[in-house]
Amino acid sequence: QVQKALYCLLIEAASIEFQNSKKTAPNKMRMLIDFIIRKFGVFGEREMIICYRYFEHDERTRKFFKKVHRDSKDLKKTLNGMAWDLTHVRTVEKFYVLKPDETCKLAIHPILTYDNGLKEVLKLCPVKKIAVYKDIVIPCLKTTFHELMPEANELMFQPDIMEQRKEIFDKLDFDQLVSEMEELLDKVLEEG
Repeated sequence: QVQKALYCLLIEAASIEFQNSKKTAPNKMRMLIDFIIRKFGVFGEREMIICYRYFEHDERTRKFFKKVHRDSKDLKKTLNGMAWDLTHVRTVEKFYVLKPDETCKLAIHPILTYDNGLKEVLKLCPVKKIAVYKDIVIPCLKTTFHELMPEANELMFQPDIMEQRKEIFDKLDFDQLVSEMEELLDKVLEEG
């Protein structure tokens, strides 16, 4: 489900960028936040930072998003692969609670990649520390999304909005959302 969620988020981000490339990053992020609140429900700190920097046309996102253009061949396949890359990063974090044997208190699993685009976007949000609580891994990033966009706290984390996001997420059919998002992307590309 995580990969499908990230795939949908990347489709939405690309669609917003294609339709609004001249708008400011905060304006594009408001659109992405609106999508999260209305249809998605999920908030991923690292992915929001990456999308914000993508909307800023930050040089450090160029390699990761290099094949994401209106006229790109196999755009859905590209976005799907990017979602898998980001999913692997989340999976590696979860490995911190997996122990090779009972005598091991903590195992740190590295990520190895030759993907320069992935390395660049991961440098956008390095991990400051990782907490493990009751077999839940909580990475704390050096830069938080609300540091980039302070109004995000008001837009996403008010109790009523958080409840709305939880309700959306609890009812979410990821396969249906993937179909809707792919149709949206096709429509955006046709309008090009």
